[in-house]
Amino acid sequence: MKKLNGKQKLMGAIAIIIVAVIIAIVITTRIISNNQVANDSYAATTANADSNLIANYIKAGITIGGITGTLESLNTFDATASAKI
Repeated sequence: MKKLNGKQKLMGAIAIIIVAVIIAIVITTRIISNNQVANDSYAATTANADSNLIANYIKAGITIGGITGTLESLNTFDATASAKI
């Protein structure tokens, strides 16, 4: 096995350090982005500022994302509708 001289050892150490820094940056970036996604999803369930939910489309008495519905269902079981010819 060939012995490494000082310059080769230095280059190897620098390469290892660069790889470690790149891995640390990638891991940190992923953790930060995952936390932002988690925070955004928690905020969406508690805050209504950016909500697309409409109370008129949610059944009365049901609460979704902090919005309580006002929709009253219409009972049409006894309807007497007939087809037009």
